[in-house]
Amino acid sequence: MEKIDDFRNKILEKIEMIDKAYKLLKIEYTPNERENLLREFLEDIWGVRFEDETLNDRLKSAVIQLLFISKENPNNVFSKNFRINKMNPKGKKTTPLWYLVAKLSEDNRDYDFYLSPNIYLRTKGNLENNEKNIVASNCYFVDIDHVDSEKPIYNCTEEEIKEYLERTYPFLKECGYSYCLMSGRGLHLYFTLEYTEYLFGAKYRNYRRIEHRKLTSGLIQVMGADSACKNLNRVLRVPFSINRKINVRTRFYVQEGTCKKYSREMLRDVLKPFIEAVESPVKE
Repeated sequence: MEKIDDFRNKILEKIEMIDKAYKLLKIEYTPNERENLLREFLEDIWGVRFEDETLNDRLKSAVIQLLFISKENPNNVFSKNFRINKMNPKGKKTTPLWYLVAKLSEDNRDYDFYLSPNIYLRTKGNLENNEKNIVASNCYFVDIDHVDSEKPIYNCTEEEIKEYLERTYPFLKECGYSYCLMSGRGLHLYFTLEYTEYLFGAKYRNYRRIEHRKLTSGLIQVMGADSACKNLNRVLRVPFSINRKINVRTRFYVQEGTCKKYSREMLRDVLKPFIEAVESPVKE
């Protein structure tokens, strides 16, 4: 059976091959449609955009986490951290993070592939995957793992998925999701924020983390989503990668024609009456 060191080396070799291939490109690389969508999404969830731009330096050394689970031995789990400034590196021959993620998701037949939607504090040595190390967030997300559609969700078209969501969750008519991932058997919805939420430091940590979890719990409650999927250090499946459990490639959609970026206050205010309706249903 495959050992963890062998699996780790396999992933690192794959990353090195992608790096080498990118450095050999003779002209500036032009992303295809799928890569452009992935790039846009990753910049939305990992890009630093404080309302007060003088605060941006706080996250210049922050990192994100990619996680790989072996197909051959699911007990083999390897995580790899990258600085968020690798998204758009200054060096022309430095592989952008969005390109690396895109290539790692194209052919992940040997592993399941996940990412951390939230941003970690950079530390020396190995980064502990712990909620206390989450430093910032650009999004809220829910994992709808029980989809009551007429046919398996992986056989539904984009229009059928949109129609199902709008019919099942009236909240989305008031507050549309920014991105939707068909994860295999379920759906992941992302609501991206206009400005980065800083969730670290004694001045902010307690109340901002509490408020973040409250709003996430509200979204979960209103949408009947997975109640376990609310921790800040949660990892979710990477768009366009293969779900090895059912051998289905995930599909990823951007919600057009709606407000794509929210403030926490806007989400909270729109969500409030729906939470109240769930907690105090009208009696007939």
